Amino acid sequence: MAKDPAFLFYYQDFAHGTRRFTLEQKGLYIELLCEQADSKTGSIPISIFEEMCDNSEECKTVSDKFKVDENGYFNQVLRENLDKRRKYCESRRNNLKKKPHMEAHMEAHMDTHMENTNTNGNRDVVKDVKHKHGEFKNVLLTDEQFKTFTEKHGEELSNKAIDILSNYLITYKGGEKYKTHYAVLPRWPLTEAKKTTGDPF
Repeated sequence: MAKDPAFLFYYQDFAHGTRRFTLEQKGLYIELLCEQADSKTGSIPISIFEEMCDNSEECKTVSDKFKVDENGYFNQVLRENLDKRRKYCESRRNNLKKKPHMEAHMEAHMDTHMENTNTNGNRDVVKDVKHKHGEFKNVLLTDEQFKTFTEKHGEELSNKAIDILSNYLITYKGGEKYKTHYAVLPRWPLTEAKKTTGDPF
């Protein structure tokens, strides 16, 4: 599995915890948090930390936000949040593995919790943008998901399945339980669409 490229950022906690920081200190703090998140050990090597944060009084205020272990400097709150995110993603993945019929939809299901990245490890924002489809414009799919679904099942059948899901979402509140529409489309909406075409498979 590729390295998780994101972590939760609680902006209110950050604003409260840095309310007396200068803009330079806030920038340095963010840089150090990113360095820790990118570290394999969960800590910033001492040499790198000291290179980024010298012994000046301004840096001391920022360094007070970090502790030290055998691997280097780390922010305790960030470490806990990264650990929670890792455990949550692992639990979701393990739950899906227990359901063989969900195996084909695992990647789409995890898209709601893990960011897509391009080959450079940066967020591919365009790939993540979802557009509205269906009769009531309430079926949300990325361009890549729509393309993959229509190429696999054909444009006519795919549009029927999307319309069926669209009607369900506007009619029944149960549709709110779906985390990602792409994962549910190949299941009952596609089955119902095939019934209208006489295609049993």
